[in-house]
Amino acid sequence: SQALQYGVALSAAGDGNVTALNIVPGEYNADKETQSAERLHKAVLETGAQDKFSERRAPAQDIREGIVHESSDSDLLLMGASTRGMLDAAVFAGIPFSVAQSRSKATLLIKHYEGARQFWLRQAWEYIYKPFPNLTVGERAMVTETIQVSAIAGVDYYVMITLSSVIAVLGLITKSAAVIIGAMLVAPLMSPILVMAHSIVLGDIRVLAKGAESTLKGIVAAVVVSAGIALIIPAQPLTAEILARTHPNLFDLVVALASGAAAAYAISRKHLAAALPGVAIAAALVPPLTVVGIGLGYSMYSVAGGAMLLFITNLSAIVLSAAIVFLLLGFRPTMAERGQYMQRWILVSIAILLVLAIPLGFAS
Repeated sequence: SQALQYGVALSAAGDGNVTALNIVPGEYNADKETQSAERLHKAVLETGAQDKFSERRAPAQDIREGIVHESSDSDLLLMGASTRGMLDAAVFAGIPFSVAQSRSKATLLIKHYEGARQFWLRQAWEYIYKPFPNLTVGERAMVTETIQVSAIAGVDYYVMITLSSVIAVLGLITKSAAVIIGAMLVAPLMSPILVMAHSIVLGDIRVLAKGAESTLKGIVAAVVVSAGIALIIPAQPLTAEILARTHPNLFDLVVALASGAAAAYAISRKHLAAALPGVAIAAALVPPLTVVGIGLGYSMYSVAGGAMLLFITNLSAIVLSAAIVFLLLGFRPTMAERGQYMQRWILVSIAILLVLAIPLGFAS
């Protein structure tokens, strides 16, 4: 709105024409066209000088590229930059600056005074963000396609979950660290968890729901398989490997945060794909679930509860840290509404971790 108001002021001072532009990302259809027209016309009406504007809407796969293309014939481009909060700035402030760098003609960025606190928060974010590689549009599209393939649980997913659970139970009972590590490598749970983190950053609720559903199905399958094995075989004493997964602490939380960050970074950088097996070992997702199943099978609910706390800690930390790394690598929502979803889910993830940190702190 500030950019539109400034455009009115400039047009009053000269004879130039002002065009109000709205880029519609993604697939262009009748519904999007109608919504875009209503949104743009409403913004123009709010200036109180609608006769000064011509309205233009254009579809584009990438917002930045769409703005650059549609404004190529304009002598001056006016763009508003978000100041609503640090996450908003992280999502949307990068687009105006990127457009300004890409245009050969003048670009003017307009925003309210943000205040000292917001200024220093933004400076801190930019200091963290700057060293990370900014993926190209093609690279981001490739990563998105690779990740979202894992959103839906298929036959292969259930086969690997079942096998990894069997291996993990046997490794825990026989106190074999090598076998437990093998179960971690076989387990496919990291894939739908990364889908959740990635879809949170994109603000894509539909894909987030699919990833969450696949993750939940994998959790249930691992617990059911391990509980079934515990009921079938003769009762075994609780080994050190089992007990080690029933008392999580803050160190486990830190390991999970690092594992999620490493997973997101490795899957986004093709030359680091070889690191993913190591990430799977560090994340330790299936062994805690199998301990939950063993605890339920032996009617030892304190064992099952402690292991479930460890798994929830790992899950929440991986989602949060992976989402932050995806954000740092340049993944962004394509619409303001999706940006709001992103902020909401990141804040939910942070809240969950803060709640979990209380019992983990006492355990430490």
